Amino acid sequence: MRVLNYIGTLHPGSLSGEVMVAKNDMKSLNLAGHVAIQYDISRFNNGLINKLLRPIRLFVFPYEIYYIRKKIKSFQPDIVHLHTVTPYVSISLLIYLAALKMPIIQTLHNVRWVCLEGAYYREGRYCDKCSGKNGFSGVVNRCNKNVARSLILFFINRIVRVGKFLFKSVTYFMPVSDFVRREHLLNGFPADKLVTKSNSIDLENLPNILKGDCRREGVVFASRVSKSKGSDVLKVIMTEIIYPIYVIGDGPELIDLKGYCISNKYNHVYFLGKVSQQECLTHMASALCTIVPSQCGESFSLVAAESMALGTPVVGSDIGGLGSLLKKAGGGIAVQYNNPKFFIDAISNLIDNPVLAGSLGKAGREYVEEELNAKRNAEKLIAIYNNALKERRGNASLI
Repeated sequence: MRVLNYIGTLHPGSLSGEVMVAKNDMKSLNLAGHVAIQYDISRFNNGLINKLLRPIRLFVFPYEIYYIRKKIKSFQPDIVHLHTVTPYVSISLLIYLAALKMPIIQTLHNVRWVCLEGAYYREGRYCDKCSGKNGFSGVVNRCNKNVARSLILFFINRIVRVGKFLFKSVTYFMPVSDFVRREHLLNGFPADKLVTKSNSIDLENLPNILKGDCRREGVVFASRVSKSKGSDVLKVIMTEIIYPIYVIGDGPELIDLKGYCISNKYNHVYFLGKVSQQECLTHMASALCTIVPSQCGESFSLVAAESMALGTPVVGSDIGGLGSLLKKAGGGIAVQYNNPKFFIDAISNLIDNPVLAGSLGKAGREYVEEELNAKRNAEKLIAIYNNALKERRGNASLI
């Protein structure tokens, strides 16, 4: 089978979850003997003219159609797999692909078709006010940066629902967790078009897991340093947990956290900045635990899955797809997302009880190796693709 993975205008060199998942899907398919390539047109994000035209491009983007038409003509894919939604993919592209009557899969990495912000987060807290509603509250509250941008995205969400165009053009939507599937069901997406498939982990790319008597030490936070990812919770943890804490990543709250640690002389906190994925995984592999204190509705959390793959237990927010992942895998402790005390208690418990930490780490690693490996991922993808091909052929025979 020939598969074109398309990530639109999202830069393929970024470490975003969508890009990493697209790469893992492509690698899984290639290892299974299929031909999969990844394609993007991120170059159209550069320059003043492109920035000025960006609002129009959400609706009509001729260059996107031109370039993907060339790629489809040269590559001749059986399936086009979209790994992004608006604003990285235009409505005009959906119209064009639908006109080709080509099977289209769209992975739902988040709840952007429902929530204008994309992850149920507003003003420092979890917010699912738009779930089950038309979403106009997101415009009133400027949930996507400002009123104008929020209004444009709101209209796009409404337009693609007119005459159920979105559901007719996309053969299957692929939510990355039961949480994402449930939220789209609540917002009018057809149940028969929602096929859940968890993200996979590139196990071959992981560093060797520490074994034997090697002592695990320290707590790792590896994420964008922002309030939505739990920087306020992290600040309280730094105050109470006098144990090596490694902060990996950058973001809008990084300077504030650094200043806080300097003023309080917290020498147990180490800021490593933005590092390569391999370096990040290496740090997690030697840690006692990884903390994921997200305040937004995480759809899946690749960081949590990667940590479990390394045998490192996770202390994470019991919210969105993150909480259900930890409970299903048994590879960590899910705690109340907006109360730092529960994080502190869970981390302290792992520090005082290395046997428990080892047990959770083992369970998490076994789950990832069994459920999120490349072979299982390819099998699930091909099953979905085959059903999409059958459905498109069936619809074509009725015309």
